[in-house]
Amino acid sequence: MSAHRVLALAILCAAPLAAGDFGVRPVYPAVTLDEVQQRIESLDGSSVRLEGTIRDVCQKKGCWLVVGEGKRTMRVRFKDYGFFVPKNAAGKKVILEGVVSAQTLSEEEARHYASESRGGRPDRIRGPQKAIGMMADGVWIEGMEAPGGKAPMTTPESGGHEAGSGSDAGSGSDAGSGSSRH
Repeated sequence: MSAHRVLALAILCAAPLAAGDFGVRPVYPAVTLDEVQQRIESLDGSSVRLEGTIRDVCQKKGCWLVVGEGKRTMRVRFKDYGFFVPKNAAGKKVILEGVVSAQTLSEEEARHYASESRGGRPDRIRGPQKAIGMMADGVWIEGMEAPGGKAPMTTPESGGHEAGSGSDAGSGSDAGSGSSRH
């Protein structure tokens, strides 16, 4: 393990859990959204930490969000459908950690996401859509409180995820594959 990663892990483990934590506590190397989009060939399948502003959230369950930085955006889903984020989180600063990948969304899947977006226009989508996405292990949202005032994040070293970031958390399914619908 590199000295940087050890230092980052030590700092994160020493810090108290914040009320807006969902999923696993961030420990991966930080990159910008611009770097991800410019270097997706080398980063495809890599675990990274990313900061930005939430531009959109699934309005049905909070099971995905769109993060933005400048003019760039990326859709983020949550590993194993294991947690959700508040539907009113748009505009909040966010720190995400997870695996980034180049994706091709079918027209049906792209329309599905648009139908769950605030002001989405599924009727405007034509054909497959190329995108870069993230399957997040954890999310920290500035100024948001996890349900019940709890901070459900854990460190990867402690053995995994804790649900509890949504009223239907733990309803896990095959969402990681993109096949689940709600």
